[in-house]
Amino acid sequence: GSIIFPRIASKIIFLLRSNFMKAEDLVAKTRKDYNLIAKDWNIYRPFLEPYKQRLARHVKRGEKVLDIGCGNGILYEFLASKSIDYTGLDFSKKLLVIARKRAKGATSNLSSRAKAAIAAEVEGSRRSRYKFVLGEVTKLPFKDNTFDWLFAFAVYHHLPSTEIRLKSLHEARRVLKPGGKLVLIVMNLLSEYTRQKYKIRINA
Repeated sequence: GSIIFPRIASKIIFLLRSNFMKAEDLVAKTRKDYNLIAKDWNIYRPFLEPYKQRLARHVKRGEKVLDIGCGNGILYEFLASKSIDYTGLDFSKKLLVIARKRAKGATSNLSSRAKAAIAAEVEGSRRSRYKFVLGEVTKLPFKDNTFDWLFAFAVYHHLPSTEIRLKSLHEARRVLKPGGKLVLIVMNLLSEYTRQKYKIRINA
């Protein structure tokens, strides 16, 4: 049978199945692709989807959040009204530029009371309430036992080998505090939801 995807999805699936590229080369190619489509990707992801919002609502005030594969920073926008310490990490420079711009807008839209609370926290801790970092999920630039939450939305299906996925999971465990929570979502390309959303047709 055959499966018909939109152009980008089809390209990603072809690369993941290719036997002619090493895993590291696939990661580099994915990074390049996301830099190329960053503006369009930002338009396509204007806000955090409702099912992700339901998960993110469990974050409490004052907790430290790491968002790997943060993209345009829409998770921070959803959490901006809470007194959290947010760090977004991505391997796409272009997406991080967009994320920083959006984060400034998200903070400026907060109520005066929320802004005052943020200002007091920043003044007391001398740290930014949010920051965005260029990096790789296999080598997180953070100390052990740092975060209460680690979100990985639509990241791990881009990691093209078991070795890379396991290395990333070990890093996630390392930077999480004891009892910290990992929220991981991957795309199931054969689910009914995905077939309908991306108009995937499977011919017998």
